[in-house]
Amino acid sequence: MKRIGILMFLLAILLVGCFSEDSAKEESPSKPPETQNKNLTPPHFQPHTGVDSAAGILDKYCWENDEKNCSIEPNPPDEVLLDRQLSPMKVVPEEEISLSVSTSDIPQNNDIFNPTQIELIEHKTQEKTEVSLTDMTMTAPSEKGRYYYTAILRWDNSLQGEAAYAFEILVQ
Repeated sequence: MKRIGILMFLLAILLVGCFSEDSAKEESPSKPPETQNKNLTPPHFQPHTGVDSAAGILDKYCWENDEKNCSIEPNPPDEVLLDRQLSPMKVVPEEEISLSVSTSDIPQNNDIFNPTQIELIEHKTQEKTEVSLTDMTMTAPSEKGRYYYTAILRWDNSLQGEAAYAFEILVQ
């Protein structure tokens, strides 16, 4: 009988200890949620025609939060692509080139598919020229040659940030 009393007493202490520990956890203030975008990677960016496509290589990106604003300075696209050993996308003069944004992962933020702005810069020799886009479509240059591009995607919705990509085309 004494053993049963001791076992009941130990069991009661164990239960009270567990209950007190759970209550303390519930009452303690929770940490503020970490920025949801912290581990978010930018989507894939790809220029393509009906026949060929190019790899849009991610250069750099950043996401804004309460402590940090984004303003990235992209590297020259020929330097970004230098060691990749990728073939340029082959196009004819003035061919329409579509730009697409996609991801193979389940998006952590649906705004990732919809950048609010895309700035496209053409690099030919030492010249930089902003390229106009219409409905995510650009027109290839009329002169033959190799062209490098920097695409800067910006998000200004619930998701805020920037990503820079590099790609090249060969106008034949």
